[in-house]
Amino acid sequence: MKTPAQPKGAGLAHGRGLVSRAVPRLDEREREILHALAAGMSQPEIAENRHLGLRTVEGVLADLREKLQAPTLFALGARAMELGLLSAEPR
Repeated sequence: MKTPAQPKGAGLAHGRGLVSRAVPRLDEREREILHALAAGMSQPEIAENRHLGLRTVEGVLADLREKLQAPTLFALGARAMELGLLSAEPR
């Protein structure tokens, strides 16, 4: 027997017997890099602006993509907004 498809966001409600998805904790560096990426900065620009190596920025973004289960940088931004880690409003 087929189960009906759940609507988008199903399982996210609290207090109704549904399991909620935990929002991953991000450290300060992860938050800074995520916000810089969302502001339109390239990875080399983030590295220069934050006084980090490019490989460090790439590594942090790879870790963020894994934490947020986002296969691409675009998906990372969308997932971060979905989880409330980024705002649609400019800072």
